[in-house]
Amino acid sequence: MQNKSNNKEIKGYKILGKIAKGGMGELFKGIHPGLNKEIILKKLISKATTSFSDRFKREAALMMEVSHPNVVHIFDYFREGTSAYIVMEYIPGYNLSEFIAKFGKLPVYLASYIAFELAKGLEYAHSKRIIHRDIKPGNVLISMTGEIKLTDFGIAFKSSREDDITKTGTLLGTPSYMSPEQIYSSKDVDHRTDIYSLGVIFYEMLTGIKPFSNQFSMENVVNIKKGKCPHIRKANKNVPPKLVKIIKKLMNPKKSKRYKNISEFINKIRPFIMNKFKDHAFLNDSFNKLIVKQNPEKELSHFKYPNTFLLANRIAKIAIFPIIILVAGLLIRNFYPEMFLNITFPDKYGIVKLAIKDSESIQNVNIRFFSQDVNYEKEININTNNINFGANNIILPSSKYSVYLDIHGMSVAEELIVYPYKKIKKNELNFVIDKPGKSRIMVDTEVFDNSGKKIKDYKFYYKKSGMNNWTEYSNNSEIYSGETYDFSAYKDKYNLSIIKNVFIKNRQADLILKFILTETLRGIKFKKNNVPIELKIDGKDSGYLDMDGITEGKYALSSDQEIYLVPGKHVVNVINKDRNINATFNLNLSKDKQYEATIEIDENTNKVNLKIE
Repeated sequence: MQNKSNNKEIKGYKILGKIAKGGMGELFKGIHPGLNKEIILKKLISKATTSFSDRFKREAALMMEVSHPNVVHIFDYFREGTSAYIVMEYIPGYNLSEFIAKFGKLPVYLASYIAFELAKGLEYAHSKRIIHRDIKPGNVLISMTGEIKLTDFGIAFKSSREDDITKTGTLLGTPSYMSPEQIYSSKDVDHRTDIYSLGVIFYEMLTGIKPFSNQFSMENVVNIKKGKCPHIRKANKNVPPKLVKIIKKLMNPKKSKRYKNISEFINKIRPFIMNKFKDHAFLNDSFNKLIVKQNPEKELSHFKYPNTFLLANRIAKIAIFPIIILVAGLLIRNFYPEMFLNITFPDKYGIVKLAIKDSESIQNVNIRFFSQDVNYEKEININTNNINFGANNIILPSSKYSVYLDIHGMSVAEELIVYPYKKIKKNELNFVIDKPGKSRIMVDTEVFDNSGKKIKDYKFYYKKSGMNNWTEYSNNSEIYSGETYDFSAYKDKYNLSIIKNVFIKNRQADLILKFILTETLRGIKFKKNNVPIELKIDGKDSGYLDMDGITEGKYALSSDQEIYLVPGKHVVNVINKDRNINATFNLNLSKDKQYEATIEIDENTNKVNLKIE
């Protein structure tokens, strides 16, 4: 048999030519016999040391585990004679080092896209507990069709088993891209080392320079340990501060302060890219043309960060003082809500004092306040090991709310009226939770009026959410877990109260609902009068200004005003002291009508006429 390097075939693979040769191996370009596509044969020569041979075999084993679009695919591993071979896909194009050399500083979105694609390959490798340990531009391939792939797992290892090939004291990797822990101790290396190296690549793509030299000098090692390198924006002023912050977190010399995993970085960078390229096909097309065109100036412009955004950042710095004031206002709002409302909107917002008392630790609790009247929703997530939870500073627009509490696999729903701070200093909402039993789903209800007094002899209905027909509840009603229901309570002379979309979780034993019924009120719209007048109803110059009787205010006819009264008889006084007017009218309001009132005053005779329609 002839020498392998001179053969036209190696174990069925047709050899097209030698690509490179090193101290311990050679690279050949060939044709896969079954797939009829170009491949790379990586050969480890026979004189390689046992350590190199073991590492070569392990590289093949690890790459076979990582089958992902952003990782170079391996087809085969075999021994032929005294040499070992890895067969992998051939990627025509560039490695990232050549790409950076071609374009210099890469535009912001181009560098971000490459880092994003590379991170997806790393994410899959890390899911298999494989740590690459040699992330650098030379090991990132960019194909002529726009694929970005990670290669060369030569010093990778699997964190689930002891790394007996690279023992303590053996330093492997490229200094410019090595994390401090990788330089000082291979025992401390984990997935965050790859995260660090990705940050260095990101830095280099944006600046065209490496943050650290490729020397193991004392000065360079100290700089790596301290994270001391030139600021990105000194080399490239077009990089936005938020991207600088992301890269600093990737490259933090303390691994505990980096992203906990590569998925966190992906979730940070994806919106940044996709806000620019809402059309993913356009993004891929622009990137492909960058690779194949000789002068892709137009395509490069697509990936540049707009100067207007940077100008906005500079304006933001100038506006720092107003921002500080705003932040101070938010702090006062959160920690001193009484002070905040006293100086802002005491007649439009209220404070809720929330308390939860449980028989066991309160963990992973979700509370949602929803008001259809003011189209407002607020969600609170609680995680504590205490059996009691209290919050005194929840600020909400004054309105009627449905409040949903999910705790221990059980749903509790109540209604709450939030009165404005001017009227009530604190609106209290108390949940007392009993651990559910194992009986079938039962529904317990409590119904109150808006003064907090219990209401009896009410009717209680339920229906599946999305259905039309209500069913009156009884002890024989069949309500099942895993379903979503609407519930309502009603009593004559009160408004119907509805709690919607209550999801009953699996294995939930019972459901607790609390309703607040407000008196049925009739609205009367008084039209503006040209003659200034005072208005009193039943001897009062103020009353309800909404149909639920939550908001109260002074009757003022300087503009059209709608007021709300209970159905029945009322006395209306129209007064103008300057004209010596004090006219009295009787009203009898039906519970089934809405009214519109016009007050007419004869300026010559001062005669007053009240028209009700």
